[in-house]
Amino acid sequence: MSVDVLKAGVSVNQFVEIEKIFEQLTDQEKLYAHHLGCAARQGALIVLDQLSGESPDIFRLIFELDRACEGDWSQLKQKCGVTEQEIEEFKEYAAMFLSNLGNYYVGLSFNGWAIKVLRMNV
Repeated sequence: MSVDVLKAGVSVNQFVEIEKIFEQLTDQEKLYAHHLGCAARQGALIVLDQLSGESPDIFRLIFELDRACEGDWSQLKQKCGVTEQEIEEFKEYAAMFLSNLGNYYVGLSFNGWAIKVLRMNV
């Protein structure tokens, strides 16, 4: 588990508790949870595609990079020849992308009248 997960406010104990609860499920309930997770991921790709044409590819890129380095993003320095700062900037972008479920940031102004839409560029 990466330190980034711990920075996000999720403790190791919470993951252990979830695992204990999951193990108490019947085989049918585990299978249901698995398929529900798959459906959620595919649904997210549909939403991303409706937002912008490039969003699904960015979504896949984030997860493929995480899988390629097994959650240890510092490996990318050697594998891809990027700097620590570039990795941190990409992780910040990825976090915002995933939290917004897309590469556009939408927010209301303080007066509540104007909507601000910003395209987040990689």
